[in-house]
Amino acid sequence: MADFLRYDGPLARWLIRISNLAVLNILMILCCIPVITIGASVSAMHYVVLRMARDEESGIFRDFFHAFSSHFGQSVGITMIWLGSGAVILLNLYLFNHMDLGMGNALIYVLYIALLVHFAVFTYVFPVFARFDNTVKRTIKNSYLLAVRYPVNTVVVTVTNGLPWILCLLWPEIFQRLFFLWLMIGFALQAYWTAGLFRNIFDRLE
Repeated sequence: MADFLRYDGPLARWLIRISNLAVLNILMILCCIPVITIGASVSAMHYVVLRMARDEESGIFRDFFHAFSSHFGQSVGITMIWLGSGAVILLNLYLFNHMDLGMGNALIYVLYIALLVHFAVFTYVFPVFARFDNTVKRTIKNSYLLAVRYPVNTVVVTVTNGLPWILCLLWPEIFQRLFFLWLMIGFALQAYWTAGLFRNIFDRLE
């Protein structure tokens, strides 16, 4: 028990990790505000948590802004593709939901599947981009291949990252109660949880 409560014991390390994740979460949200920087911010967050998973971090701010600045241009490209393709799917969903077509229902289901695939692939894109130096096109292609190759991992990561949206749609009362907590630490905690899964995959690739 005494070892557990030591300043360098498990409890202290756990509290430090939680506080670092809270700082990372707020930092990521603030850097997402210009919208066009969402990709750079999310990629930088994944860069930090992947280093945390390996116990290689050298400081939250140093690691975050190193990743944020070093791949900023490519991250903007990924952001535009992510938001643009998602917007096209959502727009088509809206149109088909308001059109009286014989095949309307079937097309709507196809679009819902496309939206799910889009979300699943991009749960890989930012961690892959954070870990490997590659072009935007190659990063997206590799992310798709990994999502298909590791279906169990894809389901776990997709559900984990989609949890806020699931709560918002199905249980809005619970989402409202957890909203502030999510703003404080939720996104970084999700990324840190999935970092262990991505680490196993990346170790195999390396």
